[in-house]
Amino acid sequence: MPRYIERSRHGLYYLRLPKHLAHFNQGKRVSLHTHSKRLAIQRASRHISSLNLYQSLSPTMTDSLPTSLAEYQALKEEMVRDFQAENRELDQVLQKAARLPDSSNAVKLALERRLRNVLVEEAMRYITLQLEGTALPLSGSAQDQYSILNDLLTFAENKALEINGVRQADGTISRSSLEIAEGVFRDAIYSKHEEMSESLRGTTKAPEQNERAPSPSASGPTPPTPTLTLLALHDLQQVDAEELEGPLTKNTRTEYERQSRVLTVLSERKPIHEFTQDDFEQLHRAVLRIKLGAVRGLDCDKAKRRDLIPTDADYTAISVETASAYSIRLHTLHLFAYRKGYTAIHPDKIDKPRFSKISNKQKKSTPLDQTKAKSYRLDELQAIFDGYLYHPSKLSPRKEIHPYQFWLPLIGIYSGMRIDEVCGLSTRAVECSTSGIWHFKIEEEVALNRKLKNKASKRRVPVHRHLIELGFIDYVEERRKKKAKMLFDGLHYNKNGWGNTATRFFTRLPSPTSPGTGYLYDVGIHREKHDGRDYHAFRHTFIDRMRACGVDSGYDIEAITGHEKENVSEADRYGDGPELKEKAEKVNRVFYELDLAHIDYKAFKASNHAALARSERAFATKILSPPHAD
Repeated sequence: MPRYIERSRHGLYYLRLPKHLAHFNQGKRVSLHTHSKRLAIQRASRHISSLNLYQSLSPTMTDSLPTSLAEYQALKEEMVRDFQAENRELDQVLQKAARLPDSSNAVKLALERRLRNVLVEEAMRYITLQLEGTALPLSGSAQDQYSILNDLLTFAENKALEINGVRQADGTISRSSLEIAEGVFRDAIYSKHEEMSESLRGTTKAPEQNERAPSPSASGPTPPTPTLTLLALHDLQQVDAEELEGPLTKNTRTEYERQSRVLTVLSERKPIHEFTQDDFEQLHRAVLRIKLGAVRGLDCDKAKRRDLIPTDADYTAISVETASAYSIRLHTLHLFAYRKGYTAIHPDKIDKPRFSKISNKQKKSTPLDQTKAKSYRLDELQAIFDGYLYHPSKLSPRKEIHPYQFWLPLIGIYSGMRIDEVCGLSTRAVECSTSGIWHFKIEEEVALNRKLKNKASKRRVPVHRHLIELGFIDYVEERRKKKAKMLFDGLHYNKNGWGNTATRFFTRLPSPTSPGTGYLYDVGIHREKHDGRDYHAFRHTFIDRMRACGVDSGYDIEAITGHEKENVSEADRYGDGPELKEKAEKVNRVFYELDLAHIDYKAFKASNHAALARSERAFATKILSPPHAD
């Protein structure tokens, strides 16, 4: 690095002028307003050039700007490396600060530095899109364009952050506030670029084609096909996404296609290149009015918009959460179309509903007696653990019985794990750490078709001491001695995941064609569809009990349960979260004022020995038997 450039402890570069020139800046260093060494050298060279001392002071400096996509990509990669190095330091600051009694100010400062890095990376992505010819139309000479983009990056690095809204008690930024801040920032970048380009067009004549900045779009993208509807666009986007990001799961692929079909019908099969800004905005709003159940069995080729949004009757609309998923899919397709040149309308210019705010208002306005509880009450839990699974004398000898039926409710109230996570556990997924802490290891296992819901799902969850007292570790060792791959027999993987069989066992409701009932119905808890009395309610119950037992940090709760954070901290992208020992201390705080003295796995196994053996043999036969020919 040239000897006149130095870096502060915050990662910013400065130009230090020699003593005989220091008076030009009142003896102070000149801030170069960048974290990038490459940009720092360029900007320092321009400062020195302006003093007419460039050649004598530092012949190693050049006054060149990046003049190709490759150079900007190199610059972008360097800045990302710098950001990641700084972010690792901020991780440590955040993780220490979050545990201090008065942490809000320290967390606030660290988060704002984090957010700055994220937004500048966003600006770099925008500049890359411009160089690829998928942003604003180019004008001016190549040198003019690169000069504008360089100035745009400087503007992005020094743009004042606008973070409004209420912060959390620990100083973190709410998701809605972050979305607003990001939107304001993107609008500012886009508007600044328009302003610079307009200024250039007003002062220069149109250049020859060979003077323009290199761009794949100079030769023009593939002309939009008039029949390129949102569904056709979806097909192209899926191919592109899987080439860049790897294959999607079957369920995700099916869901994206279903959403795209619905959007195609809502848009009345309008080609993407004919969409106006108002068309996009109206479509984002329309998804909130889709009739509940109207999507089922939808024929995309024949359906009309009125089939999804009736105009002549009152009806129940889909949930705000479901509508939000459609809006997100539309934004993804719009962004893809914009990058490929199928539309000139920038996605960030679209005003979309604030789904989180709409949902919160609905919840606040719902009367208490109409609000469905997400967690089990203590009397409901007592009924569950007083049922036939935990009282052998109540169990019919003809009933199929498996160990998972005994363990799943207990694991649910003491870990908050999702049903698919529990049912998909292998015998290797229960481990003892070097410090003696037994824990569940939740991670993807391709060979066993174990999939994670999101990035936060990958975690270690300590086994609660009461589960150990009830004999859970003994059960694990027993399965290992049998050389079993999966922790629970009686369960198998299908298109709905590992938890389908268990879900049916616990939540099945009687119907005219099938009188069979699930365990939660049998004990008088689950009586109607969508009453919230299902296995997922154990997860909500555990989270509520953690708070009631003094674990009030969202950071700790989310790390244990694998929730995606509502309160955004960029430290979560790089940090490892709390130590296993800390998690174990928090998990073991959870207790329930229930009578569970009668629950004992050894007694369960002894009393149901014959039924367990019969059920295990029947399950093995079912799994090994080839399908019958029609």
